[in-house]
Amino acid sequence: MSRIPRWLAPAALAPAAAPDAAWALGINGPPAHVIAQTLALPAHAAALAALPAAALAPGRRARHLNAAAALAVLGTGVGLLAGDWGGGPRPGDATLTVYSANLEFERSDVSANIEEMLAAGCDVAVFQEVTPDYLRQLRAGLEGCYTEVVSTSRDDALGAAMFARVEVRNATIESAAGSPTPSADVVAGDGTVVRVLGVHTTPPIHGVGPWTAQHDRLAAMAREADRVVVAGDFNASGRHQPMRQLVAGGHLRDAHREVGQGLGLTWPARLPIARLDRVLFRGLEPLSLSVGCTAGSDHRPVTARFSTAGRRVSAVVEKVRERA
Repeated sequence: MSRIPRWLAPAALAPAAAPDAAWALGINGPPAHVIAQTLALPAHAAALAALPAAALAPGRRARHLNAAAALAVLGTGVGLLAGDWGGGPRPGDATLTVYSANLEFERSDVSANIEEMLAAGCDVAVFQEVTPDYLRQLRAGLEGCYTEVVSTSRDDALGAAMFARVEVRNATIESAAGSPTPSADVVAGDGTVVRVLGVHTTPPIHGVGPWTAQHDRLAAMAREADRVVVAGDFNASGRHQPMRQLVAGGHLRDAHREVGQGLGLTWPARLPIARLDRVLFRGLEPLSLSVGCTAGSDHRPVTARFSTAGRRVSAVVEKVRERA
């Protein structure tokens, strides 16, 4: 039987370690953006292939080394694939469902997006890359069901819109370092007020500086509310430094990490390798997060459902902080 090369273990681990190594070194440019997403999934497939090889490896050291490498990478894959199935709201808790879709200007089937959000019973919907024609279609398709909260339609990728079927206050479009960001205080059924932000940061291929600045600004905007939902196309994976800083700086949680199922990949829509579209939150209890079907866009939409029970948890935490 031929010997199993001793370099199998580091070769199996390298793809999984590359994205985090790039993040640790502060490499956030387009090459890292592509490499991180491309190598993340093959690493877990390599782990599966390495398992039988580890069992057949001659020599105790090689066998142990290969087994450790395979299990380490496989464990990461299982962690990504496994998801909390979520729960249901307790009696008396109101729910809030948020839908986000990048329409990829001039390519989406807007009617399909409308059907999807209506079927999901969404309370608030945020859209990215909204052209004047798309805005007309949204208004016509949602008339009588949803109110146009705020919008800025454009013939480039910076158009944005927010629609809601619940009470909304203080609606505006803010600028997150040059990126139009719909913002509004949404009132849930029990009177809980939640700030909802619609996100579309520029991809790092157009410059790392603006991309990072937009994430920093979003973190600052998120800190301005006790209960907040930040949803949209972040053009960043969870391995990128700006996204990590946004989550940490805005004291936010990722709905997919807590109640999502599977990998939750959203881009490119036909064969996704990255989770660029996500829903972050604070002060609520996540119940579910699902990735929708493609409707012509290069991004898949996401829908997140929350319970207002989280406000009670936040209140307890604040009381503990006051006494500390």
